[in-house]
Amino acid sequence: MIRMGFASVSVPRAYAHSTMLDLGADPKSVNLRDRSPYFYRLMPAVCRTVRPAHAISKLPDIVRRTMAIRAENIMMRGGSESSRDMSEFLDSLTNEEQLMFQKSYGQARRTAAHNRGYGSELAASGLARAVASSVGSGAGATSSEQAAAQAAAAAVASASVGGAQPAGKGGTS
Repeated sequence: MIRMGFASVSVPRAYAHSTMLDLGADPKSVNLRDRSPYFYRLMPAVCRTVRPAHAISKLPDIVRRTMAIRAENIMMRGGSESSRDMSEFLDSLTNEEQLMFQKSYGQARRTAAHNRGYGSELAASGLARAVASSVGSGAGATSSEQAAAQAAAAAVASASVGGAQPAGKGGTS
């Protein structure tokens, strides 16, 4: 019916001229979630159905630019392991942007934990198990070699569990 001219679809509020002007001025300051939680996902459908086409001719370019600028901002904020309240920022993000933030923030937390030495503690405990199993279960291992391997594994495991800092991170070595 739309193609035959019997019906028309107006531009949804999320893609209205005023929104496009706001996005053109500063994409980071626009609360897209209030306009549409699925802002990026709906854009192709809007482009296919809204007539006349000149009403939305610049929409793809504006949305592409908006996504690039907002994605950079999201990755920067999500990539910092900050303790400040992010609720207002998160409330302005579309669903897709919130997923992007969660991925970025999760990666920042894992990286920070690794940099604080927790990753090396896990590796050390795995190394201790590997040493104990290779030396302790060897075919020609003596009882003193088995005891030494078990003692080494226990020492590394207790240091990892006890919260010892790796060398150069404030711990003693």
